[in-house]
Amino acid sequence: MNLPSWNLNEFYSSFKDKQINKDLHSLKKKISLFSIKYKGKLGKLKNQQLIRSLIEFEKVEEIILKLRSYAYLVYCTDQLNNDKAKFYQYIEESVLDCEKDVIFYGIELNNLSDNNLYLQKFGGFKQPYNTLKPLLISQEQIVVFNKTLEIFDLMGLEIVYSNQKEGIIEAVDTSFWYNFKDDIIVRIETLVSGDVKADARSASRIGKSDFGVNAKRINTLMELLKESFI
Repeated sequence: MNLPSWNLNEFYSSFKDKQINKDLHSLKKKISLFSIKYKGKLGKLKNQQLIRSLIEFEKVEEIILKLRSYAYLVYCTDQLNNDKAKFYQYIEESVLDCEKDVIFYGIELNNLSDNNLYLQKFGGFKQPYNTLKPLLISQEQIVVFNKTLEIFDLMGLEIVYSNQKEGIIEAVDTSFWYNFKDDIIVRIETLVSGDVKADARSASRIGKSDFGVNAKRINTLMELLKESFI
């Protein structure tokens, strides 16, 4: 029987890589700070603050997923190797020990009022993509433009082009594991009325269905932008 084999160098150089313990230490630190910042406080957060907490939580989950996936795949390649079996057990126990300090987050999210439920999981927005509408803001174009740049950075989007005079911002969102890319473009223009219109589009480069990810991304962007000028 041939055991499965993967190139795991994109994770770590080996299961003895010192970066693994550094990532575990970083995970513990992030979770500790996250717990101090949000435990018992979700119900009091404004929409923008709640979305920020979701973004921070997903960053914690990314580290957990990376460590667990690597440990499991290493173990699968040679299940009779005692050192690899011990490594897999060590990672599982270490991650579980960390996770106990963020159990509160899911519980508190589920206890939020109906007015906040739609914000879960990057907004939990269920509206079809074709119902998304531009945002009208009573503010100067340059102010809205610069705030949008800040929000793109907050959302972890890679800005590939921006021109304030044209009112265009283009960015790319790359998935953590498979490097799938989604393109995002925002147009910010001043209307005859004096209001500023912010319109956004987001599309995946690969695949016929995006499972609502692009619509959720636009709704998140618009919600953060709207909250910034209330």
